[in-house]
Amino acid sequence: MIKLNFAKALKELRMDFGITQLDLGRQIGYTQASISKWEKGERIPSVNDLITVANFFGVDLDYFTKDCLKKEKDIILKKSKVKE
Repeated sequence: MIKLNFAKALKELRMDFGITQLDLGRQIGYTQASISKWEKGERIPSVNDLITVANFFGVDLDYFTKDCLKKEKDIILKKSKVKE
């Protein structure tokens, strides 16, 4: 789930900044192919790569997982209500 949230968030950020995958790759030192795989959820970057991307866009690391964490919290809450 985190992989897909990262992929979606990365693509949205890149598009909001109005840059191509190639431009982003050049700016942060990766190939367009790497950026494409990250956006498709085919690969997930290392922690160091995540930090590089977050720094480039000026966001915290939790930006890439916030939807995932909220969904997991909602699932836990729903499960606890079922058990009561």
